[in-house]
This record gives sequence, C-alpha cells and structure tokens, in this order.
Amino acid sequence: MPRLTDPKQLKLFLLQLSLTGNLSLSAQRAGLAVSGIHKRRARDPAFADDGNCAAARFRSSSSRPGGQAAGKAFLTTA
Repeated sequence: MPRLTDPKQLKLFLLQLSLTGNLSLSAQRAGLAVSGIHKRRARDPAFADDGNCAAARFRSSSSRPGGQAAGKAFLTTA
C-alpha cells in the first residue's frame, strides 16, 4: 500500500520551493523525503506542474539574493 502524504506537507513543500528554490531544503522543511518528491512527481502530473510553477516563481523573484539559478532540480527527471 502506498504511503499517504498529508496535503499540508505537500503545500508546505511547494511554498518552500517557491521561496528557496532548493528541493532538498524544501523537502526537509516539509518533513518529506526527496525520493518521495521525485516519485510523486513521476506519478502525479498535477504535482509536477505545481512544482515547476513553484520553481519558476523562485527564479523570477526579484528578492532572491545573488541572482542564484536555483530551482532547476525540480525540473529534471529523477
């Protein structure tokens, strides 16, 4: 039986991804495993789209320090 993830955790992950652009840190802050994020992304197109949008929000944010090109990790396949 697949492990259920609390929708609040997924929402927190997406929020953190949009703020930090860092997949690992965002997963950690939401209490999720990076491997679980990659698995969900592979099986859930809506979640993959939401993650891509969160990463894009980070990249387009004018408040990010140093103009980092982060947020790409979510866009690559596992």
